Amino acid sequence: MSEQLKLDTKSTPKKKAPPKKEPATKAIDMSPFITSEGNVYCVTNIPEEYLAVLFAKVSRSPKSFRDELERALQEDADVLLQQLPLFEGLTEKAREFHEKWTVGYGHSSVSELASVNLCLEKVSRLATEQFELGSRFISLTEFSQRYQKPQRGGWHNPAEEKELQARFEDYFSRLFKIYEELVEKLTAYHVSKGMAKSPAEKVAYEDARYVLPLAMHSQLGAKINGRALSETLQNMNASADKEVRELAKMIQVEAQKVLPTLIRHVEATPYQKQYTSEVDRSSHYDIDIKAPKAHFLKSASTARMTRDFEENRILSNMPVPFQHVDHMIQGGYKRQASVESFLKGIRSHDQLGAYGEFTTFRAEFFISEACWHQLLRHNRRTNFIASPPSTKLGVVTPPAVIEAGLTELYQSAQLLSNVFTAMLEQEAPELISYAVLNMNIRIVNAQFDLSQLFHLVNLRTSSEAQWEIREVFNQLFRHLETEHPAFAPYMKRRN
Repeated sequence: MSEQLKLDTKSTPKKKAPPKKEPATKAIDMSPFITSEGNVYCVTNIPEEYLAVLFAKVSRSPKSFRDELERALQEDADVLLQQLPLFEGLTEKAREFHEKWTVGYGHSSVSELASVNLCLEKVSRLATEQFELGSRFISLTEFSQRYQKPQRGGWHNPAEEKELQARFEDYFSRLFKIYEELVEKLTAYHVSKGMAKSPAEKVAYEDARYVLPLAMHSQLGAKINGRALSETLQNMNASADKEVRELAKMIQVEAQKVLPTLIRHVEATPYQKQYTSEVDRSSHYDIDIKAPKAHFLKSASTARMTRDFEENRILSNMPVPFQHVDHMIQGGYKRQASVESFLKGIRSHDQLGAYGEFTTFRAEFFISEACWHQLLRHNRRTNFIASPPSTKLGVVTPPAVIEAGLTELYQSAQLLSNVFTAMLEQEAPELISYAVLNMNIRIVNAQFDLSQLFHLVNLRTSSEAQWEIREVFNQLFRHLETEHPAFAPYMKRRN
């Protein structure tokens, strides 16, 4: 009987498990948590720890901040709403204080102590760049074209006249077709080399994005204090780009819902407008740069300084009594010993001591738009000045494009861009920046201290770094090996 039971059990077909049901969602009133239903809004009344998660997801998720937040609030919205009445009285008291002290007496530093959590969606990469350049005191995460595939039609058309609008649409559509073809063929190439389909597709995104224009939509999450935001809006209001000025107005409206008395003096001054116009006017040239490349700059007054002088200057900033500096910097062997005494034991995640912030370096980069935007997003302690977007400085071609035999397809995007921007030069020169491609070269001047240089070389020369930014910082490192041999051995610590 028991044997028969076993046989019966064995022969009975197993029932398929019912498909998992998606958890039922409930309608949530989002108004206590976002300041607007538009593409620019602030997130409010949300725990700081979760905000970091919300903003971090944008880099690799196609969902909007609003969608992610609504999903997360399915369980916790009621609890958070119960806490809101506690803050109403405090908000009024804060307004009275700021009207008297921050506004009335001009104590602007107080506005640094309050911040907004800002979401920007469906704005061009050209616009997010100008927002990011507005202040170094912005913490942000942005949509990554390296890890995500943009959507067809997901671009900002800057033209107002219908015929020109149609020409822009045709231009963007043709570029996107080239992009899609590159993704498909680069994916196939990497798979043929033994890579699995999913990672091959991600690597294809990274290189195919070089044919996309700066008009492509991005989304960005940022935390920024009141003073830094006011300065950023001032700079954006001086922009020659209408989209950027309109974006500044929308940001101001939403930010003032959160910080009603602290977002002030945001209009561009006549000087700022003049300066912006002059920089743009004087930065147009036509040269073919072989890029990517990077090198250090020296001012006229330091052009003849020797390597010994430079390293002695660094050593003089170490935390020792100044009268002992001479003993430290006598002769190369003593200099090396002094460096080793401070840097021995430094590991991959260690930061250089505070003395490294007293010595600054300047470097000049000739890099693609794709690389420039990555450099800008991830180096908030660095000061940058960049030339305006241009199609006349040459292009960068990803090595994988050449290896896969796709150079002709890649160059068809460059040719298309050259023809279209030549037309814009005659008809709408103020819109050329939107037609510039990620492959086009920018000239970027950067100023950073020794601590930041240690961090950048350590991070950006590792095997995990994107290929172009890795090549650029390896070039800087080779200069460092020649010019600062006492310090160079301690910079690459990840590999």
